[in-house]
Amino acid sequence: MDGIIDQVRRMPLAEKRRLAEALRQAIAEELASGGGEPDRCPRCGCPAFVRKGRDAAGRQRWLCRGCGRTFGAGTLGLLARSKLPAAAWMEFAACMADALPLRETAARVGVSL
Repeated sequence: MDGIIDQVRRMPLAEKRRLAEALRQAIAEELASGGGEPDRCPRCGCPAFVRKGRDAAGRQRWLCRGCGRTFGAGTLGLLARSKLPAAAWMEFAACMADALPLRETAARVGVSL
C-alpha cells in the first residue's frame, strides 16, 4: 500500500486530478450498474444461482448453488464494504485532486480525521 501512496505523492497536480476523475467515474459507473442481474457468482464464478430475498435496502440477493454463499449486485464492488455514501467518496476524490490536507478533507467530507 505504501508504494501506491508514494506514487500518488510524486504525481504532478494534473495527473492527480486525472486520477481523481477516474475514481469519480468508477464510482458513478458502479452506482449506475447496481440493478442488473449478475451472470455468475462473484466469489466462485459458478453460473448457477437462485433468488434469495432482498436486503434491508430492498435490493435483490442471490444464493450461489456452487459455494452456497449469498450475494447482491454490489458484492465485491468498490463501495461494497464502505459505510460511507457514494457522495462522500466523490467529495473525497475531489479533495484528493485538489491536494487538500487531510484535516480539511475530513471537514469537507464530514467524517472524523
